[in-house]
Amino acid sequence: MGHTHSNPPFPKALDKFVVIVDGRIIKELSELQALYDRVKEVTERAVQIIAEKSEDEDFLLKKGIDMFFYPLKPLYEEVGENWKDILPEVYDFAYKIKNKIKVPGPWGDWSKEKAVAHLLRQMDFRRRKTK
Repeated sequence: MGHTHSNPPFPKALDKFVVIVDGRIIKELSELQALYDRVKEVTERAVQIIAEKSEDEDFLLKKGIDMFFYPLKPLYEEVGENWKDILPEVYDFAYKIKNKIKVPGPWGDWSKEKAVAHLLRQMDFRRRKTK
């Protein structure tokens, strides 16, 4: 379902489908709308917080560490640990050495325009060479 095109088109190809969110089957459009509204509210609040703190290096460093460790959550759970328990030590270590770390720009050595053009080419399946 991650593709933007199908042959035949989705309305003809789909006989039926189920929407499951957090292990619960969504049966009513109103339930889906309520979930959407809640996600939108949380997302907008998160974007506002990030925008307000975009100059706070300690905040951004902490959020970067959180983003690195969060995908490891299932592994920690598998071994009976909480993924957040190690974070205070990691924060302390990162704060101590943060002045020694050179953080690259979001596009590396490329200009923003070159990076965007590259990403657009990567996402356009019509231009990809098949192996």
